[in-house]
Amino acid sequence: MKASKYILSNIQPGETLVRVLSMGGLTKGWFSDIPEVALTDKRIFARNTDGKSYSFPASKIKNVEVRPGGLFGGKSSGKIAVIGPYNHEIVFPSKNLTADRDFIMKTLKLSF
Repeated sequence: MKASKYILSNIQPGETLVRVLSMGGLTKGWFSDIPEVALTDKRIFARNTDGKSYSFPASKIKNVEVRPGGLFGGKSSGKIAVIGPYNHEIVFPSKNLTADRDFIMKTLKLSF
């Protein structure tokens, strides 16, 4: 996915953008609640459709959860939830839950 102006403007000095995990805000209607989410080599950050932004450095992440869901998605798709300080969450849709969770954990060198 291509990085938005929001994502590019929030890359901090010394960070490298690794992947855009979710590109929300581009549609209206049923899919308008999808946030913009980016992963760098040091943190994950997002802006929800309600305008709230969260940034979790690797050291502050408490857990990365998979949440299978949907009537049609089966076990491989659903949502990934990255839980940070004060139980704030960055939640985004995924079509491959295990691979996305493992990629985040490997990139940020997390182990739970």
